[in-house]
Amino acid sequence: MIDFWPNVARLSILALEGRASIRDQEQLLSESTDSYEFIKNAYFQNMNYRLYDGNPPIVIDEDKEAEIEALLEQLDY
Repeated sequence: MIDFWPNVARLSILALEGRASIRDQEQLLSESTDSYEFIKNAYFQNMNYRLYDGNPPIVIDEDKEAEIEALLEQLDY
């Protein structure tokens, strides 16, 4: 019974620190247009990062690259 209150205080402080540490991510989530898609992409990017020990290969999707080039040409860039 003696360690109950110190443990409650310690866990409360840990919970507050955890909540404060994710405040920036929460703002990113609230500003995204599709929160589900944002979380899904963040999860897969994180798993890819971990899989390659922090150095994932750069993948270039040539179809999307051509689509972007065509769009930029339309805009005269």
